[in-house]
Amino acid sequence: MIPHHMCCVQKTHATKTLYLQELAHLYTLYHQELSHLYEI
Repeated sequence: MIPHHMCCVQKTHATKTLYLQELAHLYTLYHQELSHLYEI
């Protein structure tokens, strides 16, 4: 049986990971848009 605390920590960690992946994805899109605009 997993302690309740550990379960919460794992959930939080998974959420953080997803959030960071989403941020990285948005950043990449944003960067591509800028590149198109400024022809870097």
